[in-house]
Amino acid sequence: MSFDLHRYEAILPEIVSDFVCAELKARTPQKYLDLTAQRVLESADWRRDFSLDSLDRMSLASACAEYFNIYDSGREDSLLGQANCQRWSEVIVTAQQEQTRNITFRSSGSTSDAKHFRHRADWLEAEAQHWAEAIQARSRKRIVAQVPLHHIYGYLWIALLACQSGLEFVRFPTETLRAPKFEEGDLLITTPHLLEALLARGGRLNAPDLIAVSSTGQFSSHSPTSACDALGIGEIWEIYGSSETGGLGVRRTPSPQYTWLPYLQTSVDSDGNVVAISRALAGVEVALPIPDRLSAKGENQFQVGTRADNVLKIRGHRIDLDELQKKLRSAPLISDANVRPLGDGANVAIKAFLVGKDSLLPPAELISQTRQWLAQRFPHSGYIEDWRVGDEVPRSPMGKLVDWK
Repeated sequence: MSFDLHRYEAILPEIVSDFVCAELKARTPQKYLDLTAQRVLESADWRRDFSLDSLDRMSLASACAEYFNIYDSGREDSLLGQANCQRWSEVIVTAQQEQTRNITFRSSGSTSDAKHFRHRADWLEAEAQHWAEAIQARSRKRIVAQVPLHHIYGYLWIALLACQSGLEFVRFPTETLRAPKFEEGDLLITTPHLLEALLARGGRLNAPDLIAVSSTGQFSSHSPTSACDALGIGEIWEIYGSSETGGLGVRRTPSPQYTWLPYLQTSVDSDGNVVAISRALAGVEVALPIPDRLSAKGENQFQVGTRADNVLKIRGHRIDLDELQKKLRSAPLISDANVRPLGDGANVAIKAFLVGKDSLLPPAELISQTRQWLAQRFPHSGYIEDWRVGDEVPRSPMGKLVDWK
């Protein structure tokens, strides 16, 4: 099973369309609120169709050059000419032929400001090779893509997996209320948020052969196993990792534990806490960051705890934001909630975003009653200094919780 470079070049316009759509939405949300990757893909001239001025084109070209590492070849100026997916893909192919297929991914910004992480092409392709072998063993025939291809998760599980496995992939438009008709051997690439949205739209998919691959995240009202049962599908595979590390492990329902990817080396302390993760390829060993509190659970397995960076120290008190969020979500008037640090340094506090069960309840009343309820159940809840109410908590296109202004 080898990497199909011609297939990769054919998929590039799809990656570019997702990337450009996300960039435009992030830069000017109101202007491009209804923009879709399909419209970007079909456009022959973005400048004309999306009213891009010279500054827009420069910013977009610069972001693309960084993502695809076109700066390494010095061909970034070629992106300033004709602006469409096919033309930019040709520039990218030429640049990659002269240098590498390295990619610089951007984190979602779900816990802090977005960061950039450059990944070697051979490392990414080696991970995709591992997943291709795993799905081949389960007789998969088609990839159904419910996430964009330009994030590391979609890039690995859709773009590179298609190149390694030879499987076709089809888009599952997230804008539609109707689920697609799944076929035997389908592999759905999704997220916890999108799976729960499917449940909310109409319940069971009745596709017992379907395997849903999901990024790791919080299911608001289900466990992965209960979501699998409620949807009527075969399995959910949760992929644990990050934009910085790539994939680290996988958990297949109904297992409560994750299994390490086979090419990783780990170390644990006397209490069973994972203290080091490294990866070796072609004689190079690199230490990887540990994004969460991880504990070893038997041979080659681990359990994920709270985020290592999600505890605030305010005036001498340690406050676990994950626990605070869970408590808010259990409040009687609340259907969903999120919390974030407010400010930094000595002036750091907490802000909260609430979604009420009763849309007719005035926001001020929802906040007042929730504050009173929380004060009796969570120490130091008074450090929440900013309260917001909305119809839904802010999320990224991947369904991850993100910060709000």
